[in-house]
Amino acid sequence: MNDTKTALEIEAQAAAWLDRRHLWDWDDENQTQLNAWLAQDTAHLVTYLRLESAWMRLERLNALKRQPPMRATAPQRTPRRRSPYAKVAAAFVVLAAAGVAAIPFNKPEPGRVYATPVGARETLAFSDGSQIELNTNTILRAVIAHDKRTAALEQGEAYFQIKHDSTRPFIVIAGKSRLIDLGTKFSVRRDGDRLQVTLMDGRVELQSATNAGLRKVTLSPGETALATPQGVTITRPKREKLDSVLAWRKGVLMFQHTTLAEAVAEFNRYNERKIVIGEGPIGRLTINGTFPSNDVEPFVEVTRAVFGLEAKKRDDEIVLTR
Repeated sequence: MNDTKTALEIEAQAAAWLDRRHLWDWDDENQTQLNAWLAQDTAHLVTYLRLESAWMRLERLNALKRQPPMRATAPQRTPRRRSPYAKVAAAFVVLAAAGVAAIPFNKPEPGRVYATPVGARETLAFSDGSQIELNTNTILRAVIAHDKRTAALEQGEAYFQIKHDSTRPFIVIAGKSRLIDLGTKFSVRRDGDRLQVTLMDGRVELQSATNAGLRKVTLSPGETALATPQGVTITRPKREKLDSVLAWRKGVLMFQHTTLAEAVAEFNRYNERKIVIGEGPIGRLTINGTFPSNDVEPFVEVTRAVFGLEAKKRDDEIVLTR
């Protein structure tokens, strides 16, 4: 009961913000306050975006019915007409009161769940022509319907090849961020609160709730966005780096001047047998090369030959030491 009440309260707050944004004189101070509210909780951002999307769908339906537009009038604060967003929010309240199962506001919408175990990959093909490739140990929830296309990356990594449809934008939700497809091919990797997006083709809009507020950026091909609670940074890696980002699609891992610690962390994502680095500075050694992702032995042999390390096997671990 408390969870439902909280969800309804968030719904009302989101409706109030949309009301203020579109019916009041909006300025930078208002935007700063809104950004702070959106950054407080993932539920705030998800609810706000859902409510805004719901109203946009209502507007499109009204346009299809060829209803005449409302005549613009000067904004008045007293008395104020009821906000259309408040009407949408009220609909959620009625559904909840009637006992209809409500979608948890801090979780993605229900949909089919796809998951890969450690070391596995899978390609998903959808009826709209889109494809999603799942990397190792990945969980994705997708809803592909006549009126919406959404995917929630709960953990792991995926490569998206989206068939663009202006009437049904493809939306990817990952933690406190969401991506809006503008006809694209891109990869998304989620490690807790850390999200890395690399755009290969087309355009994609990234919206991320950070400690400083809501950040929106549109990526161009070849750019990588790193979103964390601290902010969003955009870089343009060299071609070799882009190739290494997607090397997993070919079943390999590519390293260019990668520290041994970082390389080991990557191998451990793909294998049940884990590599452990012993004490000392060996984790700072750098390595180059391409290795099969599901076989640690070639990598271990290279570290022994190049760096003179010892590899001790114990249970499901291989310990690298001097």
